[in-house]
Amino acid sequence: MLKYLPLVILFISCSSTKPTWVDNLDQDPKYFLGLAMIPIHQNGYRQEAFTSAEKEISRQLSVEIKSSSSMKKVVDISRTIQDRYTDITESNIRQTLKNVQKIDEYKDKQNFYLLLGLDKQKYLERKIAQKNQAKDEIKQIVLNLKKLEIVDQLLTLNKAMALILEHDLLYEKDDGDEFFYTKIKTLINRLISGLNMEFGTENFKYNPLLENQISVPISIINNGVPSSRLPISIFLDEKFIGYSISNKDSITEIIISPKSDKDQTLVVNLSDKIFGDENSNFIDSKMRLGSFIIRPVISKLNITVSGPLSKNQKDRMANRFEQFLLSQFRIDDSLPEETKINIIIERNDKPQYADGYPFISYSMGSINIASGIKKNVFKINKHKGSDFESAEKAFNNSINKLCEKQNLSVIFKEDL
Repeated sequence: MLKYLPLVILFISCSSTKPTWVDNLDQDPKYFLGLAMIPIHQNGYRQEAFTSAEKEISRQLSVEIKSSSSMKKVVDISRTIQDRYTDITESNIRQTLKNVQKIDEYKDKQNFYLLLGLDKQKYLERKIAQKNQAKDEIKQIVLNLKKLEIVDQLLTLNKAMALILEHDLLYEKDDGDEFFYTKIKTLINRLISGLNMEFGTENFKYNPLLENQISVPISIINNGVPSSRLPISIFLDEKFIGYSISNKDSITEIIISPKSDKDQTLVVNLSDKIFGDENSNFIDSKMRLGSFIIRPVISKLNITVSGPLSKNQKDRMANRFEQFLLSQFRIDDSLPEETKINIIIERNDKPQYADGYPFISYSMGSINIASGIKKNVFKINKHKGSDFESAEKAFNNSINKLCEKQNLSVIFKEDL
């Protein structure tokens, strides 16, 4: 019987007297306290009690941080930074709750009561030690900055900004009585403002009949000197089309595939990849390096038509093609080479099925385009023509269908 005595004593101790903290919880100089009361008929009431008590301690920590920061809010903080600071603070509080300990619990016939506590002194000592370590790391980053290339400068400064937000240094000052946040933000903005893009002309012209993909040469300049390893984001008419890396030489080639017969604006931004894989870019900096117009133009047209066609059909086809191209693209007289367009037509007649049935003929072929050393080929798919009088008229009708605007549009725009 004696071996069961400790269990009986523990049971009597836990259920005998209602603790005073159940009805009257005073502030404690040693702990942040969290009290929870959950009805015992509720499923999982113990786990729910722990969650509720932790939330109360979390609320007190949040109030503590906000009250300590509110007196120092003289730093120009954007809404984005403030939101990120709030998110990180809440995440840090959740991590801190791992150090919460149970102080007491009590259960009566209706409710389960739980009291949790977080040691104030240990919490503050831990926070101060983390802050001091973060401050030392930030100071070291600033001291070593000039030894690094701009890519690594921006990367390490972003790490410094992360330390500021992660360790609640947003309103703390360094040894020079300057806010850590203001100092790092100024250094980042200064570096980015020293970057720009150089391009030989405001308009980059290309011949859309000859070039499905174009290479655009640019230079990324850092305070007058070409800069390498800088990640850039490329946008065409506000649509993101890809990333690139600035070349160590003076020229960086941007490869794009424009899909329009109208002017398009190409914008080059410094990519947020500059801030590392974590991409914790906490700075609302202007990342735009430059922009210019991508302009589709063609040179003077020289159109020839070959194949089993009459002179009238050849002239009609050349005229229709010229009208269509002039309606789609502008001619630039300054281009030295004319655009030579050779339309090659094939004819395919089908035997008349029987008397009283129409004659059927198909036109098809290809379009060879050249200007200077550049060449391109467009395919002309089958176009059916029919007529009850003759195959010649059926073929003529197929030529007319081929030359309709919507069909010409398909021939060219499928590949543009």
